[in-house]
Amino acid sequence: MKLHTILPGRLYQRGHLRDKTFLQKEAVLRHNNINYVVDLWSVPDPDMSKLNGIKYWHVPIPDGILCAPVLTLEPVAREVAALILNSPRAALTVCHAGRNRSGLMSALIVRQVLGISGERAMTIVREGRPEAIANPHFAAYLEGLLAPRKEKP
Repeated sequence: MKLHTILPGRLYQRGHLRDKTFLQKEAVLRHNNINYVVDLWSVPDPDMSKLNGIKYWHVPIPDGILCAPVLTLEPVAREVAALILNSPRAALTVCHAGRNRSGLMSALIVRQVLGISGERAMTIVREGRPEAIANPHFAAYLEGLLAPRKEKP
């Protein structure tokens, strides 16, 4: 099963897993040390709640004009970034084809992990997943994001 490596050992991206059996899903997640799955497709994957040790977010957004749902993406991206920075586990972002919505979420996670601009994060995602973030609305949104501010202790 093909996964696109965005941050080696930390973040992967692909299209939906709904055409895979429960055992295939479990095997690919375990093999790649993935404990966190962010699904941006319209319908949740029923198998994810049955997989032990997998934290699953279903955050459906349309693959079109970016609007209010983006407010739901940022907190998830921050949470996933913190999890992969503070544990030896990796995350997987998925959507229908594994390009636009999952690419947007991957870029938001990369931005948080590396403390870089949205534009630079988008470049990194496209290096790991060619043709990612082809949606011009998603690309424009990322291009406008500065590096995240560091929180003061």
